[in-house]
Amino acid sequence: MPVSDGTGVCAIKQGAPCVPVCFPHTWGNVSGSVFVGKMPVLREGSFIVCSLGGIITISSQNSSVSEAFLSKSVDVEDNSEISESSEKSAENSEVKPLDNEAKTEKANERVNDNSETKNEKVTVVSTEETKPATAESNRKNRWCSGRCPAEFKDNCEFCKASETCVTDPERVNNSEILKRNLKSVSSYERIVEKINGINIRLKDGYIVDWVIPQHHHLVSGNECLYRRKKEDNTMLFPLLVKLANLFKYNVNSLLNGIILPGYNSQKYINIMDGEKYQLAYDVMDKKIGSQESENGYIGSQIHFGPHTYENDLKKLKNKYKDKYPLLNNVGVYEKIVSSKLDAIYEKIYKMRYEKTCFMRDFEKEKDLFEKYINAIAEELRKNIKGFPRKNPKGFEIKKSAYVSLSAMAYDIGISVDELSSVLL
Repeated sequence: MPVSDGTGVCAIKQGAPCVPVCFPHTWGNVSGSVFVGKMPVLREGSFIVCSLGGIITISSQNSSVSEAFLSKSVDVEDNSEISESSEKSAENSEVKPLDNEAKTEKANERVNDNSETKNEKVTVVSTEETKPATAESNRKNRWCSGRCPAEFKDNCEFCKASETCVTDPERVNNSEILKRNLKSVSSYERIVEKINGINIRLKDGYIVDWVIPQHHHLVSGNECLYRRKKEDNTMLFPLLVKLANLFKYNVNSLLNGIILPGYNSQKYINIMDGEKYQLAYDVMDKKIGSQESENGYIGSQIHFGPHTYENDLKKLKNKYKDKYPLLNNVGVYEKIVSSKLDAIYEKIYKMRYEKTCFMRDFEKEKDLFEKYINAIAEELRKNIKGFPRKNPKGFEIKKSAYVSLSAMAYDIGISVDELSSVLL
């Protein structure tokens, strides 16, 4: 049972006490060989979903599952005999689950019959680990068990949904479509006016009056959700792509967007290399996204250059890791987002797909899927809104998401000259 006394801080509701509310489904990644009655024992890595979109896990720091109290009439050998894995794959369907249940019930009866006898402490060692699903087994099973209701068996939209591409052009990662959707924000015109009004005088007297609004996908489609592996060009998250197609998730939704200052790229080429980072810093100095009245749809981080800047970050670390130790705690934006998607992919959907009919509870599952993605987007929005932090404590910066290398260097406190000397 999850705690309900407000222990901890909720990651979805920034700063609010953590009072998790579990969805009515089973825990994932439970023991396959140790049971208490008919209930599998939870272990480190076991998890359940919170209705706010978070994932509640068992922490090894506060729990240890290594012992059980059993009646003398049930020894370790009996326990291991009756504790066969409850998660048999479709390929092993010849193993009858009723036999397993019968053994468990029999053992429980033996425990009850001897309830008056003295209990003794017996160490139970789990020798069987739940094997994670592989991509090969997922494809073989069509990402489902096949034990579906009759009305979906021969015409299942889930099975037919593509896991290799986005089938609706309106839902492919597209900044123009995102811009169109963000225009529905009541403060949109005021935000655009604020960004367009930025004027910067460079050292040589050149006036930059072409700072423009950029429409940034918080959860990027191309670089994260619909990303392909370089090794074999397959999808990084095929099951999430399949579900996105099934539920018609729109990566261009205004809930997945934020407006950031950027440049007119055609005019940017007129800037001398030595002044490019100075311009970025001067724009961020305006702190245009610091007003709460903009409802979180505007941020101050400069939106220019790739969200993946691993090579440049490595160069900065090599030269300044001692002077700026916080460099060792930051990661590139794309990897931060992908790690959050990976948590949903591995800890929720890859553990549920063989036990869940996404068509039977379509609306509920659609709402759940959108809630997960939107929760990631909202967390990133608030993270970006918290900029600039200006050399914060290491604990805070470790969680910081920077859409560009310039924004990251600005926040850590690296000077323009130091940045230019390494990267230009």
